[in-house]
Amino acid sequence: MDNLIDKLISILEEIETLVRDLIKISNEKMDVLVKSDVEALSAIVEKEHSIKHKMDIAEKKRRETVANLADFLNMDSEIAIHEIIDKVQEPWKSKLYEKSKLLKKLVHEYKETSEICSDLIKSHLGFIDYMINSFSGAEENVTSYGIGGYSKQNVAQKIIDNKV
Repeated sequence: MDNLIDKLISILEEIETLVRDLIKISNEKMDVLVKSDVEALSAIVEKEHSIKHKMDIAEKKRRETVANLADFLNMDSEIAIHEIIDKVQEPWKSKLYEKSKLLKKLVHEYKETSEICSDLIKSHLGFIDYMINSFSGAEENVTSYGIGGYSKQNVAQKIIDNKV
């Protein structure tokens, strides 16, 4: 069992490194999105795909190791890390607990940076939609005021007039 726990800790360390890499790349992506550098963004997305592939391999190894540990402990193969922590002795108990805690923190940090990147992308896409609608003359609910202060609705605002 000691060998399986050591293997699990090693896999968790590998996953930790990959998540740290994702956080670093995500921070780079934020800068690239702010600068609107499409070529750099493309390179970052390729790096993310590579890390995601490595993460998938590490996750498969983790699941196999956890299933083997569960068999050894006579438990369900879908055992959670906290259940393993409850069943093992020191020093593995504290090592697994610290790795689990650190991974949760790192995943939370990655999620936050990814949400910021997502918001930046949505903002850029919103601006692009606005510009396309401005050029194409798509109907917008725009209120304008005429003589005497009366409002007129659905005035199309176009940069390029179709009559030209």
